[in-house]
Amino acid sequence: MRENLPYLFYWALFLIGAVSYWPFFFVEYGFVYTILITFSTGFIGAVIALSLNSRRLIAVSVLLGLSPFLTFIILYIILQIF
Repeated sequence: MRENLPYLFYWALFLIGAVSYWPFFFVEYGFVYTILITFSTGFIGAVIALSLNSRRLIAVSVLLGLSPFLTFIILYIILQIF
C-alpha cells in the first residue's frame, strides 16, 4: 500500500484540478479560480510525476496545467472565425 500512495495522491490532485472547471460556469469570477486551481494542481502533479519518473503522468500534469489557457485560446480562435 505504501508504494501506491504517491499514485493515489497524484490522481486525487488530478481530479481536483479537473473538477475545478465546474464553478467556471456558475460563479462570476469562476475563471480566475479555475486558472489558479488547475495550474497549481498541474504543477504539483508534475512534481509528483517527476519523482515517480513517469513520462505519461508528467504529460497529463502539463496538459492539466495548460488546459484553461488552451480552452481560452480555442474559444478566441472560434470567435474570430465567426
